[in-house]
Amino acid sequence: MNLLKFNQSFSHVPARWSWLSIAMAVSLSVLTLSLAVSNDNLPLDLTNPLSIYRVQAQVSGLVAGWALDEGTGTTASDISGNNNTGTLANGPTWTTGKYGNALSFDGANDYVNVPDAASLDLTSWTISAWIYPTSLPSVTWKTILCKGGDCTNYYLQTYGTELEGGFESPAGNWRRFRTTGAALQLNTWYHVAFTFDDATNTGKVYINGGERFSKTETAAPVTTATPLRIGTDNWNENWSGLLDDLRIYNRALSQAEIQTEMNTPLGGVPPPSFDFSLANSGNISVTQGQSITNTITATLSSGSAQSISYSASGLPTGATASFSPASCSPTCTTTITLTTQASTPTGNSTITVTGTDGSLSRTTSFTLTVQAPSDTTPPVLSNGSPSGTLSAGTTQTTMQVTTNENATCKYGTTPNTSYASLPNTFSTTGGTTHSTTITGLTNGSSYNYYVRCQDAAGNPNTSDYTISFSIAAPVAFNFSLTNSGNISVTQGNTAINTITANLTTGTPASLSFSTAGLPTGATSSFSSVSCTPNCSTALTISTQSSTPTGNSTITVTAQGGGATQTTTFTLTVNVSSPDTTPPTVSITTPANNSTVSGNTIVTANASDPTVAGQTTSGVAGVTFFYDLVNQIADILTSPFTTLWNTSAIPNGIHTLIARVRDVAGLSTNSAPISVTVSNGPSPVGNVYYVATTGSDTNSGTQTQPWRTIQKAANMVNSGDTVLIRGGVYNEKITMTRSGQAGSPITFKSYPGETAVIDGTGIVLQSYFGILSLDATASYINISDIEIINSSWMGIYAARPVGIIVDNVNIHDNGFSGLTFNCLGVNVRSNSRVINSKSHHNYQAGLMVNNCPGGYFTFKDNEVYNNVGASNYDGIQINDTPYVAVLNNIVRDNCGPSGPPCGGDSIDAGGTNTLVSPSHHLIYEGNRVSGPQDVAVKMNNEPLYSIIRRNTLIGTGIVLYEGPSKIAVYHNTVVNPGGEAVQVWGNGDNVNGLNFEGLQIKNNFFVDSGGYTLNIANKAVPDTTSVVFDSNLYKFLAGNPSAINVNAPNNYNRTFTPNAAGLVAFNQALGQEPNGKVTTQTQTQLFTDPATQNFTLTSSSAAIDGGQALTTVISQTNATTITVGNSWYFQDGWGGLLTPDTIRVGTQNVTVVLVDYGTHAITVSQPITVPSGTAVSLPYSGSAPDIGA
Repeated sequence: MNLLKFNQSFSHVPARWSWLSIAMAVSLSVLTLSLAVSNDNLPLDLTNPLSIYRVQAQVSGLVAGWALDEGTGTTASDISGNNNTGTLANGPTWTTGKYGNALSFDGANDYVNVPDAASLDLTSWTISAWIYPTSLPSVTWKTILCKGGDCTNYYLQTYGTELEGGFESPAGNWRRFRTTGAALQLNTWYHVAFTFDDATNTGKVYINGGERFSKTETAAPVTTATPLRIGTDNWNENWSGLLDDLRIYNRALSQAEIQTEMNTPLGGVPPPSFDFSLANSGNISVTQGQSITNTITATLSSGSAQSISYSASGLPTGATASFSPASCSPTCTTTITLTTQASTPTGNSTITVTGTDGSLSRTTSFTLTVQAPSDTTPPVLSNGSPSGTLSAGTTQTTMQVTTNENATCKYGTTPNTSYASLPNTFSTTGGTTHSTTITGLTNGSSYNYYVRCQDAAGNPNTSDYTISFSIAAPVAFNFSLTNSGNISVTQGNTAINTITANLTTGTPASLSFSTAGLPTGATSSFSSVSCTPNCSTALTISTQSSTPTGNSTITVTAQGGGATQTTTFTLTVNVSSPDTTPPTVSITTPANNSTVSGNTIVTANASDPTVAGQTTSGVAGVTFFYDLVNQIADILTSPFTTLWNTSAIPNGIHTLIARVRDVAGLSTNSAPISVTVSNGPSPVGNVYYVATTGSDTNSGTQTQPWRTIQKAANMVNSGDTVLIRGGVYNEKITMTRSGQAGSPITFKSYPGETAVIDGTGIVLQSYFGILSLDATASYINISDIEIINSSWMGIYAARPVGIIVDNVNIHDNGFSGLTFNCLGVNVRSNSRVINSKSHHNYQAGLMVNNCPGGYFTFKDNEVYNNVGASNYDGIQINDTPYVAVLNNIVRDNCGPSGPPCGGDSIDAGGTNTLVSPSHHLIYEGNRVSGPQDVAVKMNNEPLYSIIRRNTLIGTGIVLYEGPSKIAVYHNTVVNPGGEAVQVWGNGDNVNGLNFEGLQIKNNFFVDSGGYTLNIANKAVPDTTSVVFDSNLYKFLAGNPSAINVNAPNNYNRTFTPNAAGLVAFNQALGQEPNGKVTTQTQTQLFTDPATQNFTLTSSSAAIDGGQALTTVISQTNATTITVGNSWYFQDGWGGLLTPDTIRVGTQNVTVVLVDYGTHAITVSQPITVPSGTAVSLPYSGSAPDIGA
């Protein structure tokens, strides 16, 4: 800051004084009046506030400056010191300007005339002014300033909404400098400037300090001895609007200088800033569907009035706002009109009105209360159910009705009963969905229920809404029985006839078979002693050499379910000659040129050929030899299988042969095979045998087998194997002895035979199996066995460790097929059920319960037709982590009375606790089918779980009670009867459960019967995220809605990745940025949907239709990356699984470690990838396919 001292006298008051900063670089100075004397020699009071001024120095080169602050009179003073004073002509009027006062021109004939002066005859210049246009006609010039009669020296004008400066060259040509796209607005202040530099012949045009046009000319301007005029020219292109603070410099100013003088008024004292305040006339109320107004007052607080515009915020849904007028200059008023819809929610809203001039904003607020109109209309009823005919055997059903408003509903069986007199109230009512359970239904009966409802305003229905339905009469079970035709046999031989039973009516029941009419010495047997239609069994008739020749009528009878059918055929027995054809034999295992060790199974196929007219004496036995002469074993009956203990055989190549003999004494050797014996240390354990023909007093050898499996279970030790001969064992078995890791105890059927453990007639204690493994029985292998008819469970293992169930057929048991129950003991189980079947059990097919130590595998099994009573499931996982459900076929686990079904196909989770003990679960590669309510489920926050590459047919996926950190991706869901994916809370509202990190991506949803994704049933509110992205939809006609959030909508979520919020989330694909919809038919999408072959066709819309599962965020080191979300992948989970191979960019690498907290993934080999690199499962093509 510089202190400037001047001597100056004044001849009149009020006094005005200014000075030019010509030689001084002064930005801000303090002017101090140290002594002042008036004409009357009266001293001034130096303590007066006017004794100190802050004076802004002018930019150098000013030759004329008209501040237009006079406010009266006909003279416009020039403050430059060059006395270029202007005279007002034709009456331009004084008014408030940009800085202080200004002149207003009427556009007809007003102007200011300035006589010619040498200081105004310029060849370089800057012309500037503040303008406020009130009329800008298109293709028309409006003059701001003009020097020369025809503006030949220089001029500044508007042309339409553009700004133009120019001059006339010596040759008489006009040089114009005009902006493009300036779009000047009416009633708005603009600072405009036009510079020309004679040294460079460059002209520039500025608006509000910004350069808007520049051009270099080849000609220089000419000067003229003519006046300068403000607001007009010789062509009467008169200015319409306000002009203020006009200046002319004798040089071309820089842009910075223009910006400085734009913000500094002539004379250096800026006027006060524009400011205002807003107020309203108070709070207001309105009825739904009506409008209401409020008066908004804008009061000028300081500065010159500017035009302000209005807006409103905080409006309730469906309400709109308008202003009249839309803008005004304070002090002024406007009226806001608020218009509501009938659907606008009732209640209070804070409405905020904002006024702004573009840079300064002020607000005022008031409360808008929306009130409901008086309700005089009773509720409207719809969607009553059930209707039509319900299936026979239905004893209860749920009666439902929907109302268009909240109401309480009643019902009765007498028509025309008033609402008040109806005897029964729906058990669930008060909202818009009403339901109650109707019991005591009987077959063959019809029912009519009359419903009336009353809304909250007390308006009851005055007419009945009728719900009618009936229960079908049961259809008796019956079937047809046929055979494959007449057969003939030679004495001493056998013949086969196929017996077929087909269901004709009713519910299937098990059948048993018998024969009659056999000739003397002939016997019969069935390949299946019982079966359930539609089914077939092979009837084998065996004759003796003494069986009489001739024809016999054979009658086959099938009985079951209260029905009996027979079928007959003719058996012809022919005379035969002695057997002269030797038997045949071949070794089937081990394979030729294979390597064997330890106890090796050796099996041969042997038969005695049937020759017409010749007795087939039959195979009498097969003897196995190694190295041609060393006998291994002599097997007398089929299957011809033995265990060859190679431990005592020298390592190396050996030859095996099998020699078969028939009853007639004929024999044949098989073709020899070579095997390489390669043994390490001697094997651990012995081999024991059990047979229905044995005795528990025997030694358990192959020739002296035990009678019961329980006897073997009591005798075995670690490493032992028990081979159980084919047949039915009607006994309860409890295993208490334990094997060791790497040396288990094995129970299995004898090769080629099936041992059946049958619980018929045995009464078990609750929660025991016909085959039970005590808590002390660990490392047990059970394989190749059939387990049936238990009054409770088929297999029950308490605290299982190292239990392997392989190729076991478990069915028709009174509780679950198989149950692992750890009783809460935290020990790692390492137990598996593989290659097995569990079906037609009364409750769960396969179940693991309360095993906090985890580590179970269910793989390559078939689980079907389990009743699912009491909410048990096909595969059920309770309170157990680290469970793999892989490549299973799970179908029709509903029961004879469903749907509705009692359980689900696969269900995992826990009880209603904050976080389930179940976590690290994976469902992969399964094929699930059945009714819509036999779903695939997870519940109670089973953290870090995966559902992927599954195919679901007729049903969908249900995630309930807080599905958190679950990845659901690359699944195909076809024809679900309801929702493809349902997220719900079961109404329990367990405190703290949430949806954090639910990932639903790259799935294929085809023809959903309901919404594709439905969040329903009072799911637990939270503020976390759901990723629902990159899925492919095929919609049923008339059902195009992808996403729904059911009442009550008390959610406050932000759904990522597009942060749509609840409203947009309800707008189907609007919330899913990468989602797709296809109109291809199922036959275009899939290979053969008619046979449920849902592999993709080459032209399917799902091919290459997916997105990356996540992306790389950063790389820590050569083998560690951090991704956006790691919950899609697994690192083997401590040996439960084979670790994932993932595709990072274009490289496939194996996952070594996943940190689900930091989302860091360590891989098997060094990689280098930038952030943003795509991460997926491996794929071929240009992108991942969508679906399984």
